[in-house]
Amino acid sequence: MENLTSGRCPKCGSRFNQVGDNLNCDNIECRWSQPAPTAKEPPSFVKEYQCIGCVSGGNCFEKDPYSESCDKHCAGTLATGIGSFFLGLPKGFCRKGESPLKVQIFKTFSDLQKSWAYDKFNVPVWKHLNAQGHTLVRGLSPRVNTPFLHIVLENCISQIDCLEITSKDIEEMD
Repeated sequence: MENLTSGRCPKCGSRFNQVGDNLNCDNIECRWSQPAPTAKEPPSFVKEYQCIGCVSGGNCFEKDPYSESCDKHCAGTLATGIGSFFLGLPKGFCRKGESPLKVQIFKTFSDLQKSWAYDKFNVPVWKHLNAQGHTLVRGLSPRVNTPFLHIVLENCISQIDCLEITSKDIEEMD
């Protein structure tokens, strides 16, 4: 199927619109029609960590160019005194805070290293191995005062140099 982003009929150049599950030309003489594109189904780990509580909607997955996460994700769950937070993540890793925070998901630690370097510009602060065997890393890019949150879909806890947060630590957090 062609990618129809211009809103013009490829046959006659008139505008088209979506009616039900089809794209139809507004020119009654043209009669051009084709099925409307559907959103790609997100991977299960994106549903688990990002789709829950996302204000962009549940059927909008668009892969981030640098990781396996959804580029359209927007944390939309609010709590008085806390602000926005990510529903699919444990305490300590879920709060968005005042600065923009984007969740990035990587299949392997090797994939993470292709896009990120943990160094003086990207400092991991906390790491946690969850029950699914995924490594969560919360950190800060101090030069631009921006927090980051990485989820690696494997146990790479020994490869990251920072404070390890245990399940007990998470239970004790407010």
